Amino acid sequence: MPRYDYKNDKTGEVKEIIQTMSEKHCYIDKKGFKWRRIFTVPEMAIDSSFVNVDPNDMKSFVQKTSKGGTFGDVVDYSQELHEKRGGAGNDEVKEAYYKDYAAKRNGSKHNDVKVREVKAKLDKIGISITPD
Repeated sequence: MPRYDYKNDKTGEVKEIIQTMSEKHCYIDKKGFKWRRIFTVPEMAIDSSFVNVDPNDMKSFVQKTSKGGTFGDVVDYSQELHEKRGGAGNDEVKEAYYKDYAAKRNGSKHNDVKVREVKAKLDKIGISITPD
């Protein structure tokens, strides 16, 4: 149940009162004095165990993404870790995935690798295929 703070303006005393959300939020003591409600900033707690996650650790990724959320949350978190690993230039996890992919498929490359290779070849001859 939510807790609400009330202050006695005569004495300066502050009390924390537990009330339901549907109750009228006022506090009157035994002497009939009405205390003034103190409005505070709501407090939030975040899961701090994943603030400094090793972006190369697959177990922490699985722990973080198995707590719930949507597919989009998983994709967003994956992108964050990719950027922490060095972005497009130097992502060992992604490159290891591509090597495993090719090994399991008799050397056939992953589609992203093929696209990057085609773009690199086109860039060498001066053709840019960036979307408008």
